[in-house]
Amino acid sequence: MFPGGPVGQGGKLPGLGGLAGAQDYLVKLRADSYDMARSVRFAVARKQLQLTADRQALHELDLTDDVIQQLYAIGLAMSTSRRRTAEKDPATADRIGEHMRALQHVVHNIRDATTGTGGSGGALGSGSDDPTAPGGGP
Repeated sequence: MFPGGPVGQGGKLPGLGGLAGAQDYLVKLRADSYDMARSVRFAVARKQLQLTADRQALHELDLTDDVIQQLYAIGLAMSTSRRRTAEKDPATADRIGEHMRALQHVVHNIRDATTGTGGSGGALGSGSDDPTAPGGGP
């Protein structure tokens, strides 16, 4: 028995597994009201910091979604311009297509950075046959 051990089973000193993930612990026979109040204050402060960090992360994801939506709208406009230009000036239409592919890479990089998945999805410059999708159509 460890008389001044961490609060737990019969004052026995727990192994490292017993404290895994613990932010704070109180020692029997040495824990007074000050230590308990301090431990609770620290726990509340940690929780508030975690909630703030979570809110900031959600806000950043919302901003990222907004940016991707704006880039998608730009891609739609580029697709329309490319289609309208294709017959009159094929070289310009090709350059617009190159810019659309670059925009697609930007969107994929943003998605990779925020989700860590990277997937191959996404309509920008995908070359689909859907004329409304950026990069789509003939």
